[in-house]
Amino acid sequence: MLFNKTLKKRNQSLKKIHLSLPTDLGSLPKVLDRFEKLASPRLSPQLYWECQLALAESFTNVVRHAHRDLPPSTPIDLEIILFPRGLEMRIWDCGQPFDWEGRLEEKLRRDDDPWAVGGRGLCLIHKVMDDCQYIPAGEGQSTRRSDRNCLILCKQLPQRSPRKGGFLALFEGVARKLERVLRKIMGLLMRKCSALALKLSSTR
Repeated sequence: MLFNKTLKKRNQSLKKIHLSLPTDLGSLPKVLDRFEKLASPRLSPQLYWECQLALAESFTNVVRHAHRDLPPSTPIDLEIILFPRGLEMRIWDCGQPFDWEGRLEEKLRRDDDPWAVGGRGLCLIHKVMDDCQYIPAGEGQSTRRSDRNCLILCKQLPQRSPRKGGFLALFEGVARKLERVLRKIMGLLMRKCSALALKLSSTR
């Protein structure tokens, strides 16, 4: 794993959030909103988009696949931890365990375009994250919820350079504000898309 126990001791978390949500795509906007508040000030636009995409795909996969035959009240737990040098996201589900590595290899072998639309959520997650680990229920003693499956996604962040003074510092401050505005727009678009997907799925 990217963030092992030794590294975590030297890399104490800056922020941490936990969510327990029902099996409902309508909960995705809440997930993305909380992620934005935690990650937006720290991540570059590219890293923010990649992690947001992986989080949205993971949550959607649980609703549509892992919990497909389970009642809407079945909980989905998420934990997002921001470290000085990385971001870790954990998603717990109550579905049937499966062979993550085998399924991923099969999808990558079948189609070498991970950005193609439709049925390639695992490929997208694998593409944008630095490390992915799927721990089936009964094997995840380190996840604190060993009765559920746990997907752990990690992203390494670049080390921040020392603060600069003068005009450059002012310019960087303005740039960061513009980044936050763009992220809010991206988050709004993601929420609109999830609402549209939910509406379309309910009409089928």
